[in-house]
Amino acid sequence: MKGNDIFIEKQGLRERILKEMEAKKIAKFPLPCFWHIPNFKGAEVATLKLRYIEE
Repeated sequence: MKGNDIFIEKQGLRERILKEMEAKKIAKFPLPCFWHIPNFKGAEVATLKLRYIEE
């Protein structure tokens, strides 16, 4: 798979996930969550758990 193909595939997956986050009302302000790292319900807990994951 070429670099551009990978980008297109990743972008399509990213858009599908972001649309689903908004549809399920998981995404939080700022909305819409496209073109930036989305905030989501449970982000604070996820951040705390991430601290204990080994690199």
